Amino acid sequence: MKSTPILIVAAVLVAVLTGPAALASVDREFPVASLGDIWFQMDHAAFRDDNGAVFEEYYFRITNNQVRFRETNEHGPLEGRVFIKLEFLDVDEKRVGEAKRRFEFIVPDASRAASADHAQILLMREPLDPRAMFVKVEIEDLNARKRGILYMVTGKNQNGTAAGRIEKSPDLEDADFATSDLQFAWSIEPADAVSDFEKSGFNVTPNPGRAYGLLQSEVSAYYEVYDARGEDVPQLYLLSHEVINPSGRVVFAERDTLSIQGRAWARVIQFDASEFPSGEYKLRAEVRHFAGGDTVVVERKFGLVWGLAAWGRSERDILDEARVLFEEDDFKRFREMSAADREVYLASFWSKHDPTPETRENELRINFLSG
Repeated sequence: MKSTPILIVAAVLVAVLTGPAALASVDREFPVASLGDIWFQMDHAAFRDDNGAVFEEYYFRITNNQVRFRETNEHGPLEGRVFIKLEFLDVDEKRVGEAKRRFEFIVPDASRAASADHAQILLMREPLDPRAMFVKVEIEDLNARKRGILYMVTGKNQNGTAAGRIEKSPDLEDADFATSDLQFAWSIEPADAVSDFEKSGFNVTPNPGRAYGLLQSEVSAYYEVYDARGEDVPQLYLLSHEVINPSGRVVFAERDTLSIQGRAWARVIQFDASEFPSGEYKLRAEVRHFAGGDTVVVERKFGLVWGLAAWGRSERDILDEARVLFEEDDFKRFREMSAADREVYLASFWSKHDPTPETRENELRINFLSG
C-alpha cells in the first residue's frame, strides 16, 4: 500500500465532510458518541427509586475544548454553558416525550478551558416511559453561535447530536427480585459531600464511554439489588462477578457471600485491567438468593483502549480515517464497533502495512494522520 494516494484521498474526504453531519441511526447500542460541532460521549443506566418506580440516568462526557468558555469577571474563572435536550421515541420512532436541562460549569483559567484532557461529566435523571425505545440527544453550546449568514439569521448555536436504543430489563420493572443496570464509573469512592453522583453512600463518577485503559486501568462498576424479602429479615446472597474477554474466556472472577437486610442495597465492582489487551469485554454480575435459590443476572460490555490516539480523537476523525482505508462493507462493520474494537481493528490494519515493523512507530500511519 502506498502512502501518497491515501493522503490525497484523505485530504479530499476531510474537506467534503466538514459540513454538518446527519444524525446517526437511533438503533445503536449504548454507549454512543456524537456527530456535529460538539463531540461528546453518552451512556445510560436504569434504577428504581424508593417507591419502586424505574428511572433512567443519562450520562454525558464533554471535553473542555469542545465548548466555549466566557469570562465571569476580569481575571476570574471561566464559565461554560450548555443546553441538553432528550427526545424519547417509541418502537416506530415516533416522539413520546422529552426532557430538557441547562448546565453551567466553571473552570479556573483559559488553559483548563482549552484542555482536551479535562472534561465535564453531566447527568440527567428521568422517569422511564414504558413506551420509550430510543432516545435522541442534542447538546447546544450556549456560548457559541454557528458561523455563516444563515446561522446569523436563525441564531443557531453550535451543537452535537447522538442517538441510541434504550436497553430495558423487564425484571427491573416487574419482579420482586431484580438488579439495576450496571453503571460503569470513572471512580467510585465513599461519599463525603452532597453530589449529583451520590448513590447509597458512594460517589459514583460516571464513565459515559465505558472505556478504560491508558488513562484509567482500574475498571469500576456499580449496581443495585432489589428484593422485597429483605425488608424485615436479613437475607443471605451468593455473589459472582466475572469478566469475559473477546474470545469468550473468563479472565477475572470473584465470589462473595453477603448477609443484608433491606429492600434495596448496592454493590461495587473494581479490578485492575492493566494486563488485559485492548478489545471489548463483558462484565457479568450474578446474585443468587441462598435460601430461595432464585438468581438475577446483569451484564454489560465495556472497552479497553491502550492507544493514545484513540483517547484524543473525535468520532468523526476516526470514521474519516476508516472510510478512506476500508471498503464499504468493512466500513459499515467498523462504524458499529465499540471504541476498543475499533482500535484493535485499526491496529491490525496498520500492522500489515508497516514499512518498518522492527520499530515502534508506523511511519505510514503517522504520515497519513498528519496529512
